[in-house]
Amino acid sequence: MNGTLGLNVPSFAPPGSYKIVTKVHDEVNNADLEMTPAFQVDAPAVAVPHGLEIRHFQFSRSDDGPPESDPGFESGATVYMSCNVFGLPFQNDRTSARMSRKVLGPEGNVLLDAPDFVDLSESSYYRPATYRVHVRGQLTIPSGMKKGIYTDQYSVIDNVSNQTITHEAKFEVR
Repeated sequence: MNGTLGLNVPSFAPPGSYKIVTKVHDEVNNADLEMTPAFQVDAPAVAVPHGLEIRHFQFSRSDDGPPESDPGFESGATVYMSCNVFGLPFQNDRTSARMSRKVLGPEGNVLLDAPDFVDLSESSYYRPATYRVHVRGQLTIPSGMKKGIYTDQYSVIDNVSNQTITHEAKFEVR
């Protein structure tokens, strides 16, 4: 008998050596086999969060594209965003949180209000201190949108800790 095992290492796994303990019992011959292959995760060290945090926020011109150092976009363009949410506490092996999004115009008026922009609730038995949820989104700038500086506001609302944090980023419509 042959078999294979495949697994995906989560992006939040800290660097280091890992082992997979595999146990097999042969009921016909009443024999046991145990294997413990090791593998190495090469990843940069990640600082442990001290509560809820939004890290690595960026705007880009394409999905998972390079960050824009001076985020300016023309009407009709699509603005992509990505970030990581750290520090979500677990209750019964599950996070319970959401991210909201508001876009404010140059005068501060609310142009987009998405209270349920992303559901951050996940189940996971593997929860290192560096556990994080990767978030991606996009916004197409309507034709004829007024030129100026816009504020993109993201709030993480955590139901387990009853905490909310907000991150603001600015972009320009040229």
